[in-house]
Amino acid sequence: MKGYLIALFFLAALVGYSQNKEWPVLKHYDEAFLGRIAMPVGGVGTGTISLGGNGQWKDVEIMNKPGKGYYGATTPKQAPCFMIFTDDGAGSKISKALMGPTPISDYEGMEGSVGPNHGLPRFKSASFDVAYPFAIVNLDDAGFPVSVRAKVFNPLIPGDPESSGIPVAVIRYEIKNKTNKRLSVAVAGSLDNFIGMDGSKYEISDFNKMLYPIGTKKNKNVFRKTGSLSGIFMSSDSVDKNSDAWGTMALTTSEVNKGYNISYRTELDPKGWNVNMNDLWDDFSDDGIFNDTTFQKKIDNPRSALSVKVNLGPNETKELQFFLTWDFPNRKDWLD
Repeated sequence: MKGYLIALFFLAALVGYSQNKEWPVLKHYDEAFLGRIAMPVGGVGTGTISLGGNGQWKDVEIMNKPGKGYYGATTPKQAPCFMIFTDDGAGSKISKALMGPTPISDYEGMEGSVGPNHGLPRFKSASFDVAYPFAIVNLDDAGFPVSVRAKVFNPLIPGDPESSGIPVAVIRYEIKNKTNKRLSVAVAGSLDNFIGMDGSKYEISDFNKMLYPIGTKKNKNVFRKTGSLSGIFMSSDSVDKNSDAWGTMALTTSEVNKGYNISYRTELDPKGWNVNMNDLWDDFSDDGIFNDTTFQKKIDNPRSALSVKVNLGPNETKELQFFLTWDFPNRKDWLD
């Protein structure tokens, strides 16, 4: 909870940052070089989550352990992701994951693909601009009414370790209406509550002999709202509080008090094979608004989702801001 409150204090200052200022770019990568690129995002000494070159969230390392290749989920198919919904008011509703094409290297494995968020529709083109700690993923598709820039960073102030060591990923999606029509547009983020599961402990599936991370236990998601933030607070009372994988997380947005439609899910349908992701997609792609629902069956790693829906005028551009914050205070691997 302490880390969450510290982040709230910092985020209030971030809202005033000029969103029209052009970001620095030291290196540009086109589609041929995106498969192995990722920029770690997170305050110095607090752990990181990485933004892949195509917009994929990956390499979850916020629990005091290395986690290259770990997606904060029992399977890469449930990796953290952001999505976009568009509606032109004339019957055309289109949704996509806010990611570019899946790298060729991800098309492998006995199930056809080991790619994270496999199966979600994506943008046809992507490129990556970076000048650490700033990263931009440029997404476009000729058949899609908007183009998007994912603009992500973490605090980094030379000579100021306190301000540079805040556990937060600042996530902004800049959306440009490419049409001469008025659009309804929603952007949503979603991830599992993976507290207790740092990717270092696995069990072997009898079905396909694959390794599945373990460690979550009766985790809980709760929607909270303050004067400046709304979002999902993730916790666990059952994971050992002395574990280095115990802590708290939050997915929030600062787009409050603007008349935008903010909706959420604190859990998704846990039954069946990949049903929670299907539930997520079906709910969001219907109208861009989540309808929070509870289920009798509970799982240890409930998935949350947070959506912000706005209107865009012809050729208008708007930017929607989200924050991923965390606090995992037990750094036992640092001790002698």
